[in-house]
Amino acid sequence: MFKRVGIAGVAVLWLLVSNGAAELTVPPRAPSGEAAMGVVLGSSFTVQLPVTGEGSLDSVVFCIELSDPGLTLTNYAWGASFQGSAFDGSIPASSGLPVSVDMMTYDTPGAEEKCDLYFDNFTPSAADLADGFTLLSLDFEVPLDYDFGADGQTVITVMPDTFANAGTPHSPVTGGQLVLTPEPGTLALIALGCLGVAKRRRR
Repeated sequence: MFKRVGIAGVAVLWLLVSNGAAELTVPPRAPSGEAAMGVVLGSSFTVQLPVTGEGSLDSVVFCIELSDPGLTLTNYAWGASFQGSAFDGSIPASSGLPVSVDMMTYDTPGAEEKCDLYFDNFTPSAADLADGFTLLSLDFEVPLDYDFGADGQTVITVMPDTFANAGTPHSPVTGGQLVLTPEPGTLALIALGCLGVAKRRRR
């Protein structure tokens, strides 16, 4: 029974996507609008979450997952009518920043802990999606010893939960990914650091 329901759900989702009927999208982007960004060790960068769709939006619940731990979240700011809301239940709260993002920044429900941030907000004045707007901006710092992982990149993924208006959820809602890679100068610094470690080990 469970398998039949799962297959039907996948079929419905495929039909919605194939018909271009996705009503709301929230892809993370560099300020330039690109889905990839080069960053430098010791520098800071901003991630923006533009939201587009149809209708209005007055409540959001979603996670942002990072494939690697260690980036420092220094600040985040809501856009449109979500800005200044007294109903921001995000974890970590803005008052708790800066924070180094790791597996326990947000205690993920379920068996698997993820390297993520949780965002939950409500606005009494629904935001109009017609022209799109920046839902959220996040400021990060890259520590000098930051590790991009074995694949040499860090992926920031938006995982939508509930986006709604007046209690009616938008469906479907799609997220997206922003890929961070070290700038060429950073790669050189990493190589020099590895070379220095290798020399010390030989002595």
